[in-house]
Amino acid sequence: MSVSQSASHSGSTRLQVVLAGAVLCAMAHVPTTEAQSLIERYKQTRQMQLLDQLYPASPLQPPQSQPYQHIVTALDSLFEEAAAPVRKGPQFTVERMRVAHRFEKGWLQETFSDTAWSFFGPQPQRTLLDTTRTVDLRARMQAHFGAPTYVLADDLQPDRDDFDQFAYWFVVNDSIPVVVSDADGPRNRGVIVATERRWRSVLPDVREAVLQPIRETPDRAPYVDYFYDRVDRRWYRAGYDGIQFFLEPVSRRALTPGRRPPPPTP
Repeated sequence: MSVSQSASHSGSTRLQVVLAGAVLCAMAHVPTTEAQSLIERYKQTRQMQLLDQLYPASPLQPPQSQPYQHIVTALDSLFEEAAAPVRKGPQFTVERMRVAHRFEKGWLQETFSDTAWSFFGPQPQRTLLDTTRTVDLRARMQAHFGAPTYVLADDLQPDRDDFDQFAYWFVVNDSIPVVVSDADGPRNRGVIVATERRWRSVLPDVREAVLQPIRETPDRAPYVDYFYDRVDRRWYRAGYDGIQFFLEPVSRRALTPGRRPPPPTP
């Protein structure tokens, strides 16, 4: 079944429902910071900051003991772009970059466990990285960067609070972590880019620099990911078979934790 392009509006509503539910669960039984893995901390922070953007005064958020620290949002970028002087050239340059392997989680944890994240999602400027369907961007990333560092199949826990489809963990210039993940599964558009908070003011440049290869050429490679829809409570196989994109229901019993799905056949 091909992914419908008309689902972008419902994708926005679906993202709000997913984030609200994820934060409620996270507030109920998230382990202490010391016990959380790097990926868990990244996902929890991402959920909370996206919720801030959607519901600035939401009662779902825990009490703030510190003054509110503003999070970069799409609206911020519009105001800042209008008020700030025109920038000359990119503010972030990639000299070296690699994708962390799926088996490097221990090294990622040790190296970036104390990272304070800032996030940058799809924007209203209507660039290729904002309007292209996530399934298409995922196929382009597969062609240019290979397999993701993380996919949902790596950790199928029955009591998990999030169901991110994929995440690429880049190490830029030998020391800067940059994470590119889906916004809310294969029905949505764009991706979310995260990096260290010290780079928050140039996050648009970070996104452009890291994802420049998929903008230069439209190359795509076949892939298959699992995706769990929290609204209709169904599992899916989502991907690209070399000819067309697909989104197919799959039984949970067919999924084995830690085993990624086999490559698709046209």
